[in-house]
Amino acid sequence: DNAHAKSVTSLVMAPNERFIVSGGILGDVRVWELRSRDLVSHLKEHNGAITGLKLYSDNIHLVSCSKDRSFHCWDLRNEKRISSHTQRMGGINSIALSHNQTAVFTVGQEKRITLWNLSEETHLMQRDLDSSKLDEANAIAVSRDGNLIATGGTSREIRLWNPHDLAMITTVKGHSDSILDLAFSPDNHQLVSCGEDSVVLVWNILASPTFAEWQESGV
Repeated sequence: DNAHAKSVTSLVMAPNERFIVSGGILGDVRVWELRSRDLVSHLKEHNGAITGLKLYSDNIHLVSCSKDRSFHCWDLRNEKRISSHTQRMGGINSIALSHNQTAVFTVGQEKRITLWNLSEETHLMQRDLDSSKLDEANAIAVSRDGNLIATGGTSREIRLWNPHDLAMITTVKGHSDSILDLAFSPDNHQLVSCGEDSVVLVWNILASPTFAEWQESGV
């Protein structure tokens, strides 16, 4: 009860299933031991609502993103921030780790998809989500094999991207309102999306002709 002073805005479970991490609307990140339900760590450096949390496979490192335009990387064992990056405009709505967990992808109010390396101060690569610059992505997901990125947001379209050069592969549309979240299936064959239209859709990625052509090209 009362995990945060106000709304809980993000949640992630550790790969070892021993703890969870929650983020709140006031910008705090909290670590909870699952068995005892005890609060074991409280991290507060964000100045806006937490919009995304991703844990590394080592169960030690965490990235958090926020409406304050920044994302932080944390060392949970030592309870300290080890890096911080800030985008030029607008809050960050969602964050994803690359397949090898050496890079980070973000989307948000800047209406772009951005690739970051934690050891570099500025982004490595950035692309507009669309030519109109009107689409604001609320969600980003990376396939389990690392060969595909999906984004979704206010345009109601899902966009598929090449993670190596951030080239857009194709778009699919089925929602009648903004897309809120995305997740790939473990076998990478399906993508699940949910939106403000109260609908959950399951997409067969391999059935997309454009995606099949891209795979055959070996790009």
